[in-house]
Amino acid sequence: MRKILLFTLAMLLIPLTSWAASDRVHGFFNLRATTYALTEATGACALPVGLSNIYTLTPTDNQDTTITFSGAGTAGDIIIIVFTTGGTGDEVITFHTTLVNSAGTLTLGTTASRFYTITLISNGTVWFEIARTGEQS
Repeated sequence: MRKILLFTLAMLLIPLTSWAASDRVHGFFNLRATTYALTEATGACALPVGLSNIYTLTPTDNQDTTITFSGAGTAGDIIIIVFTTGGTGDEVITFHTTLVNSAGTLTLGTTASRFYTITLISNGTVWFEIARTGEQS
């Protein structure tokens, strides 16, 4: 038992191995070093998978938005989407069918400059929601 515990602790302390030319870190997670700002047009938003691990979106007030993923990613890819509220309407965010989640949608509040996040992981075929936050200031 002691050897297994020591091995596990040693594995957690091993640094992520190397940076690739695309700013991608290889190791336990597929990480990229940039943030990508999403844009929406008339309630539609395309999320280009593979450009970042952190995407940001400020939806148009009083307009619900559907986010479509450009692909299912590579197994182990993790992305976080940070939503910032505009302040006048409670926008409803709907996700493309390549996302498997229990809630189906994300409803943003009406207070301006509040944040919500949703975290997703890919198995190479679909995205799975693994966490979300409530309103943060």
